[in-house]
Amino acid sequence: MRTRTRQGQTTPSEADETVRAFATKVSELMVTHGIEKIYNEDQTGVFFEYVPKMTVNDKEKKTLWVSSGGKDKERLTAMLLGDSEGTNYSPLIVVHTTKSKRVEQAVENDS
Repeated sequence: MRTRTRQGQTTPSEADETVRAFATKVSELMVTHGIEKIYNEDQTGVFFEYVPKMTVNDKEKKTLWVSSGGKDKERLTAMLLGDSEGTNYSPLIVVHTTKSKRVEQAVENDS
């Protein structure tokens, strides 16, 4: 049997010191400029259908075909927002779709 593995990263030894220095600098800038709250927003892709990265099969087999529903490339985007007080806001979901081939549906989607 064979399997595909994933690799990780090790944290640099000076990471804690760097984080503390950055937090101190941000706090100083907030006081200097009269900023009360900082917001942070990030976007991440979420796939509709997850095709596994690992399969288990006999060692002799070179290729293993995995079938999917055809939606393995379609995704939506989740926009995540938080602030410096620790508040997490509801995610905003953006759905990416192709234009409908049915005229009635395309008109409805565009309105």
